Amino acid sequence: MKTARKQKITCATAVLPSSASVLRRTAFTLIELMVALSIMLLLTAMTVSAVNFTQDADRIKNAANQVQSYLEGGRNRAIYAKQPQGVRFLFDPNDSNGQSVNAMVFIGTPEKYNRGTIAIYRPDEEDNGATNPRGDNVADRDMPILARSTNRNTTSWYNLAQRGLLVEGSRLIINGSFYSVSLSQLSDPNVNIPTLPTQNWTDTLVLSRQFQGSKSAANGERADLTGTAGLEYELELSPSVLPNQEPRLLPLGIVIDLNNSQLPSSWTPGGNLDVLFSPRGTLFGNIVADGYVHLLLTNINDYTQGIRPNDTHTEKVGTYRAVTLFTKTGRVSIHPIDDSGTDYFRYAETGEIESE
Repeated sequence: MKTARKQKITCATAVLPSSASVLRRTAFTLIELMVALSIMLLLTAMTVSAVNFTQDADRIKNAANQVQSYLEGGRNRAIYAKQPQGVRFLFDPNDSNGQSVNAMVFIGTPEKYNRGTIAIYRPDEEDNGATNPRGDNVADRDMPILARSTNRNTTSWYNLAQRGLLVEGSRLIINGSFYSVSLSQLSDPNVNIPTLPTQNWTDTLVLSRQFQGSKSAANGERADLTGTAGLEYELELSPSVLPNQEPRLLPLGIVIDLNNSQLPSSWTPGGNLDVLFSPRGTLFGNIVADGYVHLLLTNINDYTQGIRPNDTHTEKVGTYRAVTLFTKTGRVSIHPIDDSGTDYFRYAETGEIESE
């Protein structure tokens, strides 16, 4: 009897694994640990990337909503005030290329400036000697037509430019005709410029096209364009920022990429990026003829690296949005980008919906 019980106990004891065996079964090898750690790191990286992509997409959507809201706010202000008002887009001061926008501010009605009178002049520099500064008194046809103040102390165009009220592309109105002007020959009236025929004429604007009041003769136009001195004029000054208004920044890391946007023809290099609405809620000024204005919002990293929406770039951060301004009606809308080709704004112009 005792022998049988002993045998049973011995058999039961033999089935149990040893402590060394248990340790061998529950431990991991170094290779197994490294594989597990690699998988964990990969999953973490994928999660962080997905979160960053989502956050970036949300920031771009928020920025697009912000731009749309601001433009609609400028439109409503113009209707309420019964005078032109709108929005000025501000260049990113940290962008050395000067082709991105990161802020907006509300602007008021542009003012007219008409102090003094002007003379229209086309330089004659083919035969200008020391004793005959106007050469043969026949205008050089390849020289630009200039509008010059007859009294710089009265007009003070230079001071207007220094205050940001007179900019590249401002409009000059003479006898009902409109001219865009360049400030390339506008200079400080306190500085002596010997190349100008009359030292009183340092307030100088370059006209964008042929002066409508000039006359041609068989031997060419006279350099002084006879009959064009003492003309009355009006300069459309740049709108000023409304009182108590501070610039509104776009979300951090998001900019309007001017290189890949479709901009108004009236936005000239060095000028202000203004959108003005009339009291009826439609667009005001030359921008009406453009049909569409498309502003492309993107991540600043994509902009800095020059990545386009249709680029298959390994460093491409993510999504894009277009804020579209319909210049005929003043309506503002937001659309995705068609990155399958070069017509990024097809969805905005055709009304098509982005395919999933």
